Amino acid sequence: MAREDLHFRLRIPEELKHQVQAAASLSHRSMTAEIVSRLESTFDDPKLPLIRALSELQEELLLDEATDVDLPPIVYERLKQEADRRGLTVQKLMRRLIAGAMFHLDEDTSVGKELRNRIKKMLDEDTPF
Repeated sequence: MAREDLHFRLRIPEELKHQVQAAASLSHRSMTAEIVSRLESTFDDPKLPLIRALSELQEELLLDEATDVDLPPIVYERLKQEADRRGLTVQKLMRRLIAGAMFHLDEDTSVGKELRNRIKKMLDEDTPF
């Protein structure tokens, strides 16, 4: 951040501050740079709400292999057929599909590349997108 940038105080909940600190540490930048990057992305990227929603679903599926997701029966059946064909569980197939969708939504930015790496680590496998 340049020294001539505007300086002001900001009150945020302590838990949010800890989240910003953790995110800044992961991305190897200052808290200010992390906050500015996140704010700028909300103004620049209309796909961000979709990426966030997919990310939340992805994390839910990663947390619990037995997570049931409410799907129309025809969608579930098609996922089940494809999962069986690939020798995967429906949950694992969904995680891969969601990871691929999120990556392709944001593949040209550092956020998208970081997201891809994070998901690959979570899946603990080299999943081609």
